[in-house]
Amino acid sequence: MQTLESHEILTKKIIGKADVDIAALIEKLGNSDWVQQGRQYFEQLNDQCPFCQQDTDVGFRQRLEDYFDQSYIADLKSVDDLLTDYRELTKKLLGAFGASDIVNSPHLDGKAYAKDMDALRLELEANVKRIAAKKNEPSTPVTLIDTVPKFAAMEDHIRAANKKVTANNDIIDNLAARKNELISQIWKRLLEDTNLIYQKFKSERDSLDAAIKSLVKKLETSKSELEAKLAEIKENEHKLTSIKPAVNAINLLLQSFGFTNFHLMEGAESGFYEIKRPDGSDAKRTLSEGEKSFITFLYFYHLVKGSFNSSGSTNDKVVVFDDPVSSLDADILFIVANLIKNVITEMRTGTSPIKQVFVLTHNVYFHKEVTFDKKRSLGKAKADETFWVVRKASKRSELISFEENPIKSSYELLWREIRQKPPSDTAIQNVMRRILEHYFKFYGGISTEKIIEKFDGKDKMICSSLLSWVNDGSHFAIDDLYMACDSGQVDRYLGVFQRIFEESDHGGHFKMMMAEDYVALPVVNKAEAG
Repeated sequence: MQTLESHEILTKKIIGKADVDIAALIEKLGNSDWVQQGRQYFEQLNDQCPFCQQDTDVGFRQRLEDYFDQSYIADLKSVDDLLTDYRELTKKLLGAFGASDIVNSPHLDGKAYAKDMDALRLELEANVKRIAAKKNEPSTPVTLIDTVPKFAAMEDHIRAANKKVTANNDIIDNLAARKNELISQIWKRLLEDTNLIYQKFKSERDSLDAAIKSLVKKLETSKSELEAKLAEIKENEHKLTSIKPAVNAINLLLQSFGFTNFHLMEGAESGFYEIKRPDGSDAKRTLSEGEKSFITFLYFYHLVKGSFNSSGSTNDKVVVFDDPVSSLDADILFIVANLIKNVITEMRTGTSPIKQVFVLTHNVYFHKEVTFDKKRSLGKAKADETFWVVRKASKRSELISFEENPIKSSYELLWREIRQKPPSDTAIQNVMRRILEHYFKFYGGISTEKIIEKFDGKDKMICSSLLSWVNDGSHFAIDDLYMACDSGQVDRYLGVFQRIFEESDHGGHFKMMMAEDYVALPVVNKAEAG
């Protein structure tokens, strides 16, 4: 690159032959480059002067050719070759310096390297422009920027990176020795830095060890004394512990539910109780299977709400009620369901030691009782509860989770059809009839004639069709054929269905069963409608 930048052709003033008669004029005007550029238009202008547009003779053309002789042309070619060589070498060198192996090396000072490379690129591009200018104006000498310092800077960066690479390779090649050397240096520095601390520690260690030994001995003595006191406390608690509180609590539960078939009493032997009939007779041999299950449940119910040990301390519990109503009559089943619900309610307050409750049962009626909660929205599970069904198939049990209570009454399932989006075009009419029949027959006292009279036109026929099932024998198969609704009539049927509840002062029931799907009917001014 330095050879090209110092090429003698750059400083040479390239002009035509001096002994041609027009040479003096060209040199006096100093427009040799301008004349050279105009020569190329002779062929296009048919020997007309490209400068003054006058016709010229053959001699003038020859004198121009003689002025720009072979020596001139050779010098121009030297400039052109220099420009080509300089461009190619510039591209090659910049490509070499920008190679990914170099610029991505972790050992290279990337920021400084990039800065110097940008500066070198600017100088090389400037030199290319100067050589191109020399080509366009051969008579003008040019001087190129000396790029040697920039190349030297780039080589210094690479040399420094290579030095680091060599040092790193030396460490890798002698890793074990370098590791031992580093460890030795670290320990040496650590000892030097901590020597004063170590000496102070060493002087105090003996006195501290003596104090520790003394404390350990005292601790062992205190442990022995504590174990003796705990044994004494346990023995005294055993003497003081009575089943009287449990007996009283169970009897109060029985009385609160009006259960008088039996009651508990403390036994003659300490720590035992007896089961008595209302006449005072011993019920042990006359208890039915259901009563045995009931008294067992009551004892368990009292136990899980209290302590499992004589000291009275309580730990967090997970309680499982596994089919507690087997062989129980309806009254006892109701009591058991309510007691379990009490346990769940106390657990939800966060103050009970019971943290989780499982209730397992095969009894659908008991399931309905124990899961009844008026605050639960249409059977959907609360945030702190889940519903599961155990199904047995292929010699194995499968647990299936439900987002809502899977046990529902047929009445609830009918309302689910009403809430369905979109409702069934074919089944919705009969679903509405069955709901009206079930609900209004259950409550009674509804005057179908008065309700029907509140409707007009087609709504009146729809109302009559729906209420026909409320009175036994007042409907027949042709009703469905006459009032069968298509997809365009479903909304009208649902509107009449809702108004039947509202006109009979049972709109609250409709709103409760529709829950979040409830939509109030628009208010109609009857005077305007008439």
